[in-house]
Amino acid sequence: MKRPTFSKIAIIVLLLILGAQTFAQNVVPFSPRYDQAIKGDMLLIGNSNVGLHVSDPYDGSGTNDQIDAAVYVDIDGDPSTFNSSSANLEVPSADSCYRIVYAGLYWSAVVDGNEPISDIKFRTPG
Repeated sequence: MKRPTFSKIAIIVLLLILGAQTFAQNVVPFSPRYDQAIKGDMLLIGNSNVGLHVSDPYDGSGTNDQIDAAVYVDIDGDPSTFNSSSANLEVPSADSCYRIVYAGLYWSAVVDGNEPISDIKFRTPG
C-alpha cells in the first residue's frame, strides 16, 4: 500500500483546522410571536414599495416583463420621503362575528448601494 506524502497530510490537516473555524451564518433561535390555538379565519394584507408607476398601484393584470421599468412607489406627497405605500384591511361585513385576536406589523427594506436607511416613518389611520 502506498503511503501518503507529507504535503497531502498537511493539506488535509490545514483544511480540517480552517473548516472548524468558519461558520456560514449567525444562528438566531426562532421565537414565536403569538402562540394560541384559535379557530377561525386569518386576514392578511400587504403592499409593495416598488411598482410600475409612482402612484398607481400594480393590480397584477399586466405582464411581468416590465421589471426594468420599476420605480419606487411614493403616495404620501411628503417631500421628505422618497418611498411610501399603504394597505387597508377590509374586514367582512360588520354583522359577522369577527374578533381581532392578534395584529402584527412586519416591515423590512433592502437598499441598493452603501447608504443605510437611518429613519423610517409610520402613519396610523386618522
